[in-house]
Amino acid sequence: MNKIQIAFEKKNIVWRQHALERMLERKISRKDVSHIVKNGEMIESYPSATPYPGFLISGVPGDRRIHVVIAWDESANFVYVITAYIPDMEHFQENGITRKERE
Repeated sequence: MNKIQIAFEKKNIVWRQHALERMLERKISRKDVSHIVKNGEMIESYPSATPYPGFLISGVPGDRRIHVVIAWDESANFVYVITAYIPDMEHFQENGITRKERE
């Protein structure tokens, strides 16, 4: 996680179009995403995601919990912001971090 945070600090970031569109719809700013990547908690990892491993990071940059999905290209030292969203109670427990079990 530390390497990802350093890459973010250095602005080694690729903001995917999908992420920017969803962030606009959900009123999530780049500042919110930056705060979450730098200060949040990694709650899931997707090591077999392609082309780069992915991570789900959760944080509270203000008065609401937000999740950010990133991909990490370690060889190029770049972070790809895939999407950002507000976790819902249908998929996550009350804490907004733990996924509910699928029925």
